[in-house]
Amino acid sequence: MKFPFISELDSTVGVSDWYLLIMIISFLVSLFIMGPYIITYLDGLSVMYRFNSPDSDIRYPEFSPFGRIVVVLLSCINIGLGLSSVLFGAGGREANAVSYLLEASVWPLLFVGIRLFLYQTVNSSLYKSQAIKLKTSRWNGFFIMAFSAYGFCVLVLTSVVLFLELSPLVLVICMSILLLLAEIGLIFKIKTTLFKNKCSNTRFILYFCALELGPIILLLVLLGVFFS
Repeated sequence: MKFPFISELDSTVGVSDWYLLIMIISFLVSLFIMGPYIITYLDGLSVMYRFNSPDSDIRYPEFSPFGRIVVVLLSCINIGLGLSSVLFGAGGREANAVSYLLEASVWPLLFVGIRLFLYQTVNSSLYKSQAIKLKTSRWNGFFIMAFSAYGFCVLVLTSVVLFLELSPLVLVICMSILLLLAEIGLIFKIKTTLFKNKCSNTRFILYFCALELGPIILLLVLLGVFFS
């Protein structure tokens, strides 16, 4: 396994047959699962940056519990496709394309798992005490919608970068910008909808550090330990 430095991301990467097959299947399955909810996705994502919106504006696809698990796993694979193309060369120069893809998919799965666990435990307690007015299940659905939309966008960007033979650095920049936009939207809705702009700045900062920054820092620490 070779972890590339940024200076090494200025060349194009090849694509193995297995990697390409998984990418095509993942794209078709994503369209099959998420396609019927395209209007809901567009409405829900547009709400992320809307100021002082009511609870009714928190929209998300009404997936079943099993459907939520499937869409989360699929999104982790989509993100893993992007990560593996940067970290391991998309299988073009390596024989273990599938194992590298699975390895790269573990990190977004760990990230979303930690976030959902924190949301469920903390928000349930806050809702019972009426510190927040939005039900935990609705916020979880909203987060899963944002995460799955990010995963699909990463899949599309990965396809464009690979098939146009662009530098992996382009994908790194695009994924980072998308992630930043998604986090900004979630933070904005935490303040304007989850807490209804009625919480103190101290409580908001504590919530933000524990449930938003905490999982990111933990994931970066684990990545650092793993790749060291």
